[in-house]
Amino acid sequence: MSLSNDSRTCGPMSSEAGSGIHLIGEWSGCRVRNGILTRASDLAGLCVVAAREVGLTVVGQSAHQFEPEGATVVILLAESHLAIHTWPELAFVTADVFVCNLTDDNEAKAWALWERLKIDFSPTFERLTSVNRSKPQLCAQAA
Repeated sequence: MSLSNDSRTCGPMSSEAGSGIHLIGEWSGCRVRNGILTRASDLAGLCVVAAREVGLTVVGQSAHQFEPEGATVVILLAESHLAIHTWPELAFVTADVFVCNLTDDNEAKAWALWERLKIDFSPTFERLTSVNRSKPQLCAQAA
């Protein structure tokens, strides 16, 4: 069976608990004294340590240094990913933590990672959206 992007229909998403969580947010007024807002290498090191401390499996990483300062870091996890973007001149950070729970329930680890990073960035304001992801149903070609 051949499927094209414009002729698929999918059944309803499963409402089973434990299939994934996506935390998307930002921190402002970050009161950080070390280089995690300004240096990609320091930020990447923090993210790897934090992910491992909460029991997630780091399988890769990419970091980009902006000039004169600021950084973007993506940590690839066996469970999915962590992405952080910093604007030191604004004391501002955006964060994206997504973990899949298809074989293990990793939701507590995602929340623990969020809270661990929040402590490190020490923001005065937090905005957070939590999206529960569900297990996809098989898609079939539309009639």
